[in-house]
Amino acid sequence: MLSLFWSYSKLVGWCSQVGTEDIKGLDFIVFEEPEMTIISCHVEGNGTDELRKHLMVEIRSASDLNKIESVFPLPISNFFQVKGLSKGRHLLQLQSGLPQGSLKFESDIIEVDLEKNVQIHVGPLTYRIEDQLKQVFSCLHSFYFCLLLLSVFCFLMLLWCGTYF
Repeated sequence: MLSLFWSYSKLVGWCSQVGTEDIKGLDFIVFEEPEMTIISCHVEGNGTDELRKHLMVEIRSASDLNKIESVFPLPISNFFQVKGLSKGRHLLQLQSGLPQGSLKFESDIIEVDLEKNVQIHVGPLTYRIEDQLKQVFSCLHSFYFCLLLLSVFCFLMLLWCGTYF
């Protein structure tokens, strides 16, 4: 029996020399398109491990944005694999369970067509987390500085007016 690990060139060269007689003992390997759909993806972002605990992977149907196909927590490895989605176009995105007031969260959206590629790896799916408190504190510092200048000005005006009245 022929080995399944023949190189393609050896097999083609051997087959081209065969005449009209039958070939026996030749095994064929057939690759079929798998029935099950698989999406795998890796995630990159700037959050700490503590913040990453609050991130969820969300997969939606691209044709019906209200139809959520799958939602699950982002694994610690920042890699995920989802099996058994329906064939068609899907949108991958991260959602945040972080408090709205303190942090600003943004995630890219990746569109995947499982009609064309039943099994596909995509990525990176990137996200950004920014601390909004820094912006608020910088505005508050400016406000308090102006308030301090105004109060010093008023105090000096009172002293100046008090000396003339």
